[in-house]
Amino acid sequence: MAKKSTTEDQKIAASEEKKDVSYAVIQVGAHSHRVAEGDRVLVEWDNAPFNGEEVPSEISFDKVLLSKKAGTEAVVGTPTVEGAKVSAKVLGLKGGEKVVSYKKTRRQGYHNKKGHKQTFVEVEIAQLP
Repeated sequence: MAKKSTTEDQKIAASEEKKDVSYAVIQVGAHSHRVAEGDRVLVEWDNAPFNGEEVPSEISFDKVLLSKKAGTEAVVGTPTVEGAKVSAKVLGLKGGEKVVSYKKTRRQGYHNKKGHKQTFVEVEIAQLP
């Protein structure tokens, strides 16, 4: 039997550390995000869980699809975990990459160029369920 190298031992130790981390999977609009405490996540402005033009300092996500605390088994919701909320601190607004759409019809004099820049809300996860 061959001796394991130190890099293999380090990989095994790192994977065991990841298993003991608390995390949750939240749904925001059509996207789902795996988050842990202290993570920074970009959420689309249209799907952010608040109303109005003013950006609040804290928000909470009610649609928690999966919740796992360190040292325990994961709780999977059907479709969401009842009573679970993830609270987050709003850091600010960010603009995404510019997306350009260009259409052209050959020899007809038709061309159409449109651009779009999505607005995101950057949040830092403060508390897991």
